[in-house]
Amino acid sequence: MGWYVLKQYYGLTDDTPVYAMAVLLHPAMRMQYIKSRWQQGWWESIKAKVEALWAEYSDLELAPGENEPEKEQEDDEFIDFARPSLTLLEHRSGDEFERFINSGVCGISIPVLEWWSQEQQRKRFPRLSRLARDIFSIPPMSDEPERIFSSARRVISWDRTRLGDSAIENVACLKHWVTNGHCSSFIPQDVELEGLGEGEEDVDNEHIDD
Repeated sequence: MGWYVLKQYYGLTDDTPVYAMAVLLHPAMRMQYIKSRWQQGWWESIKAKVEALWAEYSDLELAPGENEPEKEQEDDEFIDFARPSLTLLEHRSGDEFERFINSGVCGISIPVLEWWSQEQQRKRFPRLSRLARDIFSIPPMSDEPERIFSSARRVISWDRTRLGDSAIENVACLKHWVTNGHCSSFIPQDVELEGLGEGEEDVDNEHIDD
């Protein structure tokens, strides 16, 4: 039963191109990882969805100050060597996606989201970096959103059911910031927030109203 459940959830990765795209956009993996670690059928089943996802970003209008990526001319000898292994589209130096995933892998010492947020990557791959930031900004697990969702129920007590969506969202967000110390510099030192101590998840409605 355990293997059945694992296989069922693992199969869900074929329903969305996000997982495959995350592999392709990781500078230490790219297409080389898929060729060496994936079975051919796995890639063929998700290939069209990956290409469709990139198509949504490939024609995005660049923001003011962003320039079109310069076409990088690859060495002819390298292209001839790599051509038999190119399984997506024909390698085109002007296509950001193709140029990145078919380039050599490189190790990084910082989180991949931070790597794609660097000015160097944003200039070299202006549209691809947007896609990468959207992909790698997705939380890998849902435990934190579920925890925040559960704590929001304590905010909406039976005598406060007329709170609007925006108010609930702001309160939940503010509680999360305060709990994790993201806005401690804005809170006076003489103010004590009960219910926000270490290991406590409840928030006193009286202090929320304040």
